[in-house]
Amino acid sequence: MSTRQTGEPHGSGTRDRIFSAAAELFTKKGYDAVSIREICERVGVGKPALYYYFRDKEALLLALIDEAYRLGFEYFSKNVLPHQAWIKKFHGLLQTAADYSREYPDLVRFFLLLPQMSLPPAVAKKAETLKHNEVTFYIELLKEGQREGCIPRNVNVKMLLVLLLGSIQMMLARPYSPQIPYPWQANDFEELYAFLNEHILHVA
Repeated sequence: MSTRQTGEPHGSGTRDRIFSAAAELFTKKGYDAVSIREICERVGVGKPALYYYFRDKEALLLALIDEAYRLGFEYFSKNVLPHQAWIKKFHGLLQTAADYSREYPDLVRFFLLLPQMSLPPAVAKKAETLKHNEVTFYIELLKEGQREGCIPRNVNVKMLLVLLLGSIQMMLARPYSPQIPYPWQANDFEELYAFLNEHILHVA
């Protein structure tokens, strides 16, 4: 995650650690049930350190959502290039999910559960808008695949998106406890790509 480099009273990683702690606690307990004090205790800082960055819990939540999208776009920009062939873009999209979930698992879990949380009205509206934009982008990406002949014309791209996002979300939402059985492997995104390539996509 990005960090504030100047005037920081508690080290360059404090803001990032606040994000990580908030993401984990919001995911486990829900936004309403988590207090500023609990976040600070998890990070090991006093309230003034948190208020140095965020005026209140809602501002922290908004900044956390922005950070989740910023990091997602950063990974996407590395793995998906505008002038690539469509199939490379599609593979890059899955690679983005794999890289992101490996580096920021708490942030990914938070982002996946965000639509199910009880949120302040302004935050809920922003989250809904961002989700709408995200889904619209994916639909257009799949339609591009149809135009290039990589996805059969008779495939309903909206239904394909539901199946694709459902698969990705299940792989991203790995359980916290190692004792909970988990069906996927380290190369699960490669396996998903291979499955889609064999059964749905038309790639020479």
